[in-house]
Amino acid sequence: MVLPLGFIGVPVMTTAISIFMLVRQSQVVYSLEELRGYEAALRERLPETQHAIFRWTESYRQWRSRRVIPVTAHLYLLTLLVVGIAPM
Repeated sequence: MVLPLGFIGVPVMTTAISIFMLVRQSQVVYSLEELRGYEAALRERLPETQHAIFRWTESYRQWRSRRVIPVTAHLYLLTLLVVGIAPM
């Protein structure tokens, strides 16, 4: 009785954690969209030589596609393999 509940509990917990992380990531993206206007205003006040200082909202998308998405994809694949192959 305990073994089938464990194999059902692992995917349920994995799904719950994944949904939580997706909500957190969407909050980050929304906050960065709101912050973009403030960064632009700050860059206007800086001298021309220091315009690269406030570029985090623009570089975050590149960093996310280069670092976060591949790591997340590998973790999902690993979870799928553990949950799918381990019971066999």
